[in-house]
Amino acid sequence: MNQYLILSLFLACLSFYSSITLAELPTFKIAHDGSFSPSGLSYTVSINRDALNCEFYVDSFAKGNLSHGSAYRSWVGADIKTQREVLSAGMYAKMKSINNGQDIEGYFLGDMLSDKAYKIQLNYEWTEQGVYVIARNFELDHFAFFVDVRRDDSSVHRIWLKNGNQDFTMESVFGHYPTYERSIGLGMVSYVLDPSPVYNQKHNCR
Repeated sequence: MNQYLILSLFLACLSFYSSITLAELPTFKIAHDGSFSPSGLSYTVSINRDALNCEFYVDSFAKGNLSHGSAYRSWVGADIKTQREVLSAGMYAKMKSINNGQDIEGYFLGDMLSDKAYKIQLNYEWTEQGVYVIARNFELDHFAFFVDVRRDDSSVHRIWLKNGNQDFTMESVFGHYPTYERSIGLGMVSYVLDPSPVYNQKHNCR
């Protein structure tokens, strides 16, 4: 069963709701290649709040692409640094289908690199190989970052990093800001540099 079919079946369960609140959105685990699949949490988030005390920041943010023949994928990637050990780090994202598929919205969990460092790499365009090559193309509409922290009273707080009181968009992050381009053989990675607002928390906490 391919990645998109799994996602479609999982997201179809949400169609019973006339509206989806943030609490009801699905959670996905991101694999090392940027693909993702439905996942769960071993804890319950009790409080959502904004990052106010330098709990974490985005250390780098990039968009990349890779292609070989008819196969390709495009992604966004973020390196997250935290002040303390956390339960999870990830991003909320809404991706709009641009080839008549189903939109995808949810929480995407990144990989832990060390006790205080996480990596998020999320595909928003990819191909699936089978009898035919199937293209899955999405527009990354808006996104925000979070960490889950267990407090002394055992409650779990989800701490959010946004662009002020709004989510980030590709335009607000990249805009006309300078970038650093790095070749990866069959593709390219473009790192956004200062003064992109995605680094506001990083500067405030250093």
